[in-house]
Amino acid sequence: MSARRFDQDRFEELRAARALGGLTAAECAEFTALLAEHAGIDLEADELAVAAVELASVEKQLAPLPAALARKLQADAQAHFAANSGAAASAPHGEKPAPSTMKPAAAPAPSIAKPAAAPIPKLPSVPERRLRLMPSLVAVAAGLLIALAGWWPRLTSSSPSAESEREALLAQAGVLRVPWSGTDFAKGAEGDVVWDPNGQRGFMRIRGLAANDPTREQYQLWIFDETQKHPVDGGVFDVGADGELIVPIDAKLFVAKPTLFAVTVEKPGGVVVSAQEKIVLAGKI
Repeated sequence: MSARRFDQDRFEELRAARALGGLTAAECAEFTALLAEHAGIDLEADELAVAAVELASVEKQLAPLPAALARKLQADAQAHFAANSGAAASAPHGEKPAPSTMKPAAAPAPSIAKPAAAPIPKLPSVPERRLRLMPSLVAVAAGLLIALAGWWPRLTSSSPSAESEREALLAQAGVLRVPWSGTDFAKGAEGDVVWDPNGQRGFMRIRGLAANDPTREQYQLWIFDETQKHPVDGGVFDVGADGELIVPIDAKLFVAKPTLFAVTVEKPGGVVVSAQEKIVLAGKI
């Protein structure tokens, strides 16, 4: 009777489940049998890879580590891996250095024939596996924390600001730049509108508008278009007490031929059609 064909897909499926800690007793026995036919697999590396992926997916901003602590963690990780490498080199082939004294649960004997030259390795229990891997996981975690602390400023600084996007838009051909004029409701207010008719996008720069209470009222931009019956809603925004404000324009309809930009004061959330009772800024093209 010939030996059954090695099932690579099933082996990889069980291997992944094992790394994630999801094998049942029956699956553990099946994986043990398959593992005997696939020598040279580093099971410890599987768990380290899972730990690394989980750590790398952390979404919180990580504050930079103090330099002294970062150097100590790096030194501890290097010393740990150097010690483990030396112990592994001196251990007999196929054995793990410093085996745990915990006894794994006996797996049911597989029904397939076992190669004489490659005895079936015993899988440690989950608690034993965690104890054995703890120093390595700590070292990997330390290394990833150091790396993420160094990379985070670069990742966050790569997002363009509204100011830099506005400057880039101004450098393009065909872009309109319209200065604001404050009305009697906002004397001294100023700034400008930058609008790209081709890309249908733009920015408002505003200085001198009074801060608003968003629970009572909000500012709303309107774009007057000679092809539209009513002004086009350009979005609502709030003004704080922090000086100059740059706001992206969110036009709700296509603007074909703009003639005037205006900002009104409306109820929270804005309105669909403005009564234009309180216009604070206006910019005529």
